[in-house]
Amino acid sequence: MLEPSCGDGAFFRPLCGSVPIPSLERVVGCELEAEEAEKAARVLAGIPGVAGAVEGGDFLGWVLPKLGDPPEFDAVVGNP
Repeated sequence: MLEPSCGDGAFFRPLCGSVPIPSLERVVGCELEAEEAEKAARVLAGIPGVAGAVEGGDFLGWVLPKLGDPPEFDAVVGNP
């Protein structure tokens, strides 16, 4: 799952303390604001059985260098 502008991890919170979701193996978030990225990383650490990471900085700055070999995600969540 990818959250390209994760803020403090609001979309990650419902996954914390829940029964592990077998198909959810990895969660990646991107966040410009360092303080908010730290909060999101703490939320991700509470999701059982899931590898998680929060990339600090702009989502496009993270993903554009990967265009030749983009990371693959089954779901993208966000606030339009």
